[in-house]
Amino acid sequence: MASELCITKDALLQKPQAGLTYPSTAQETPPFTINGAPLTIAPQSLKGLTEFVRLPKATKDTSNLDSYFAEDNYYTVNLATENILGADPNTTLRFQNQTYTVKFIAIHAPIWPDASKSSQLSALFVSATGHFFHICIPITYDGTEKTANPFLNSWLRQPAKMPAGFTMNQLLNFGDATTNVEFATLEYCLLYNREAILKPYTFCMFKTPLKVVQSTLPEWLAKDLSLTKPQKLPSPQATFNTYRRKTFDDIFNYFMRGVINVYVYKTPDPYLIGKEAHFDSTRTQNATIPSYFQVKNRVLLGTKPPSINTNNPENLVRTLNNVKCYPIDLATQVDENGNIFIDETTNQPINIGSVVSDASGSDIYLDISANPVAQDQSESWIRFIIAFTIIFLILLTIIIVLVVFLFRGTSYAAASAAAVIVPSVASASLTPVALSSLTPVASLIPNSP
Repeated sequence: MASELCITKDALLQKPQAGLTYPSTAQETPPFTINGAPLTIAPQSLKGLTEFVRLPKATKDTSNLDSYFAEDNYYTVNLATENILGADPNTTLRFQNQTYTVKFIAIHAPIWPDASKSSQLSALFVSATGHFFHICIPITYDGTEKTANPFLNSWLRQPAKMPAGFTMNQLLNFGDATTNVEFATLEYCLLYNREAILKPYTFCMFKTPLKVVQSTLPEWLAKDLSLTKPQKLPSPQATFNTYRRKTFDDIFNYFMRGVINVYVYKTPDPYLIGKEAHFDSTRTQNATIPSYFQVKNRVLLGTKPPSINTNNPENLVRTLNNVKCYPIDLATQVDENGNIFIDETTNQPINIGSVVSDASGSDIYLDISANPVAQDQSESWIRFIIAFTIIFLILLTIIIVLVVFLFRGTSYAAASAAAVIVPSVASASLTPVALSSLTPVASLIPNSP
């Protein structure tokens, strides 16, 4: 389990003094895995986001905070958010035995600018305990239809139909399956919100870029490839103008609203979003040492290796050593992707349900289907309800038919009796006594004059 203990307190995340060197000898097993649910439609940018800005004429007197925070001291700005995707609870990342879910994905200006002037893509994952895992990948615009990243391609071009089985894992598709993908992880402890909150923050910086085709870019990106062009905050009168949050810090603060605040003395402003900086590109440090990785693209994607090809040494059959066999319960110890988890202390397979939760017990790594017994019981109960409903409706129909039939039979018998009695009464001597005795019979004749 990832530790809550933070050794450092990093108000600003700084690049190592020696830089990120990405040596040729690096670890070949990735430190994280991503599990994404299939996407039936192309990734959709957020829409309709707004934020409050304080009016230039708003009071600056803080002696009465009720008056200072009055709603009429603010106006609303519409945000241009084509560069941002929202949270996705169906895509999870596993790192150090914790589960993280996507907070947001964004295309933004470079965090630590270098010689290249391209933009970057960040995917921020957050665990239930508030730990952060941040994947940052540079974007280059020299791609072709064959080499373009499938995820970016679908997001920026919005195809009418998505390929079967397409998941957010395609975010880490760097081309050929055997491509070496280079990246480094740095373990910080981010101190934020006026140095009041401290949480582990893993920054995963890629050297290998994602490629897109420049000629197919949407206008908002084609005119500002590095997302660094200055922009002007709309005035209160410019109701229909928009403003784009271009830096990672700006976007991060927006999604942490209510946690990262603008403070007026010791009181947070209930309307404004914090403007804290979290990355420093001007200073360096030696406390946080990067771990370097060089991983095959197919391993990052979590896809099966290509079919065996004797002409390609990469795909030769390899001998497995020290393989152990265990009795496996298929219902509880194998997940939907065929993965088996082994307890490192007992070296025995463990129940999937105990693997998927983190320290809080509320994170879910995979959507584990119900066990077969419970599923059979549920299906039997559903069949019983359906059969009972059908039988009840049949019985109800029979009862209604019988009631209608009996009612119609009674009415017909009464009408026949009245038809026999009336002629005989008409031929008899009608005394007052006789008339009074016939009155109830006459009342049975329907539609009598």
